[in-house]
Amino acid sequence: MEVKPYHFVVADDDQRTLFIVESALRRAFPSAEISSFTDGISALHHYEQYGADAVVTDQSMIPMNGADLIRAIRNTDQELPIVMISNSPNAEEEGAAAGYSAFLDKGHVTRLSTVLNNLLEKRRHSVG
Repeated sequence: MEVKPYHFVVADDDQRTLFIVESALRRAFPSAEISSFTDGISALHHYEQYGADAVVTDQSMIPMNGADLIRAIRNTDQELPIVMISNSPNAEEEGAAAGYSAFLDKGHVTRLSTVLNNLLEKRRHSVG
């Protein structure tokens, strides 16, 4: 049985952070499909059309911030692994209220692969 590669949706309005997150994901998940967006609305539309195995989002984006993106996804999927990565004040609290699975400060992006691996394993065991 062939294992389908992971599909990740990444949303961050900072190009440098997008590059760092994409690089971390490519190192940890070489066969993964990574769809990157600079705003929450585009990320949400992509997720609604194609789905994803996990979402990584920043908080401070306009016109739709990370917490709003998380809430919109949680309306249809309570279990999807969603990691918020942000340095914004109150981002951790706002993201937690919206329902993220994990939070990382932007200075700890190196931990992203470990956090995502754990979340994906947990979901795989709860689903299958």
